[in-house]
Amino acid sequence: MKRLWTGCFVAIIAIVLVACSDADENLGFDFDEDGKNTVTMKLPSDELTNTITLEADGDKVHTQTTENEASYDHYGVSSKASAEVAFNDVIAQYRKVEGLVYDVEFLEEGVHETLSIDFDKVDIDALKEVPGIQFDGNIKKGISLKATVSQLEEAGYVVE
Repeated sequence: MKRLWTGCFVAIIAIVLVACSDADENLGFDFDEDGKNTVTMKLPSDELTNTITLEADGDKVHTQTTENEASYDHYGVSSKASAEVAFNDVIAQYRKVEGLVYDVEFLEEGVHETLSIDFDKVDIDALKEVPGIQFDGNIKKGISLKATVSQLEEAGYVVE
């Protein structure tokens, strides 16, 4: 069960949300300081497909959507039926947080998860209690698109 939680959370929230900052960096995407920005990043991996899409106004992220697809073996379960049972706690915990939408599909060979966080609506204190979600800085001031992309690149993600 511990492997399920670890695998799930590493895959679903392989992101360090970074509080807004004034750091100006060489960005790997077109950035509109005064407009809408959408950045999609992917973690190259043979074990799972992990894609994160960040939507922002200027540097302030409003929505993050993470999609994962991995085999049952990756989560430490052997079948669709055992995954459905094992994921019950995960599903319940994520669905308790206002502003967070979590969906999971149990496919023939593995699991497909989608997690979307609306930072304008999410209860930040409740979000901090969800295992696997990490924060750096005071996110109540907002999430920096540039700093988050930089952190994800350091973790091995690439901008699509």
